[in-house]
Amino acid sequence: MSQLSQSRIPENLVANIVDKTIFLDNISENMIDTTKSMGANEKAYGAKLVWLIECADSGELVKKLIELHQLGFIFKGGNSGYSAGDMFALLLEKRGLSVKFKEIWSRGPGDWFIIER
Repeated sequence: MSQLSQSRIPENLVANIVDKTIFLDNISENMIDTTKSMGANEKAYGAKLVWLIECADSGELVKKLIELHQLGFIFKGGNSGYSAGDMFALLLEKRGLSVKFKEIWSRGPGDWFIIER
């Protein structure tokens, strides 16, 4: 596994995957139109505005996640529950697909690293 450490969090993150909804974070200006064309909408989620892509079924969910991966989106990792990276890996495995993707992990505020899974 390769690791890259940097100080600024990168743009274009798949922050979470819940049921058939993809939560996006820190989308770059040049990626907004592309994500909108994929069905992304900005919605209020608590006190924060977030970008969501709501999928009709698991097939569409996997297709959209692969598209985001091909566009360079990085999947968030984590130790509690299923992270976006864990969910993507699980969905790929269920379909017999082998795709290498980037996953971002945080050790604390401003301290993160990226691995390839």
